[in-house]
Amino acid sequence: MPEITIVGAGICGLTLAIAAVGHGHRVTVYERREPEPAGEDGAYLTVSGQALADLDTLDVGVTLRATGVPVHTISMTTDGRSRRAPLTPVDGIGHHHFWRRDLIGALRRRCRELGATIIHGATATAVDTSPDDARLHLADGRIVTSDVLVGCDGISSIVRGEIIAGPTRPVYDDQVVLYGHHARIPGHAHPGPGELSFFRHAEHTFGILDGGDTGIFWFARLTRPELPPAGVGLHSSQDWARELTAAFPTPAPDVRRHLAPTPTIFACNAERVPDLSSWGDRRAVIIGDAAHGMSPAAGQGASLAIADALGIAAVLDPRTPGSEFSSAIDRRRTATDDARNTPARRPQD
Repeated sequence: MPEITIVGAGICGLTLAIAAVGHGHRVTVYERREPEPAGEDGAYLTVSGQALADLDTLDVGVTLRATGVPVHTISMTTDGRSRRAPLTPVDGIGHHHFWRRDLIGALRRRCRELGATIIHGATATAVDTSPDDARLHLADGRIVTSDVLVGCDGISSIVRGEIIAGPTRPVYDDQVVLYGHHARIPGHAHPGPGELSFFRHAEHTFGILDGGDTGIFWFARLTRPELPPAGVGLHSSQDWARELTAAFPTPAPDVRRHLAPTPTIFACNAERVPDLSSWGDRRAVIIGDAAHGMSPAAGQGASLAIADALGIAAVLDPRTPGSEFSSAIDRRRTATDDARNTPARRPQD
């Protein structure tokens, strides 16, 4: 039974762990953070119908659809002109919006059910390989040897810098992203549950998702200098009030209306992974945001990570012919490039 080491217990790493166990592998996941890291409760994301269909194959999707908010419509307002369009389901499954903690929680539970091991508080410092194995070096001095190592450790991946030649540092994408959430405001008009609305003004974008009983989710992408490390994280919403209202001076969206009931917001830099010469080889490979992390503006990071995990799980056995492994990686690189370069569906007038 091949031994698989996965670095990173986020969406990509946990999905891969479940899929790899299904292919008969023995799996251990190493994660530097503790099980409930600060700030995770404030994060949310939207995944595609295809991603949910993929999770169905792992017996996770049905559970997830009982949480969160189905997203069925997208609208765009630019210079006072609005357009709307439906989001097309995949095999009857539509886009869905989740708290990140709910998605991570469902994946962790499935890992435990299947016997995948997750070790928290384990910080990767180096990776090296030989023709026969891969070795993960941890900050506490341990060296973990396995048949295959997969870096699923996100846009600031340690594994990427260890196994890929050339520039690998994340690139700032010229925008800061803010995430907020508040309860529905009685007496105020809202777009309607399941409608995702975007408002563009100059170089900035404000987005609102009406989550019905789960409240109003909003985010802003501000074109500005990047935040210093100390600026990334949770803030009082009032810390950003002046900059947000200056960026969106028009009545729609009424930014002040959303700031007032929002106690805290999460701020981060939009970063992307530069184009890479490869994703690795049969002993050590990167997938998910570690391989192709894009600006949050693309809105596809989680969906692509899930697809990566399912696509790679079948070829992790070191006995897999090299040509089959290379073909699987090439298919994922092509699919990711297509997603990166295909604009979102344009709403109709």
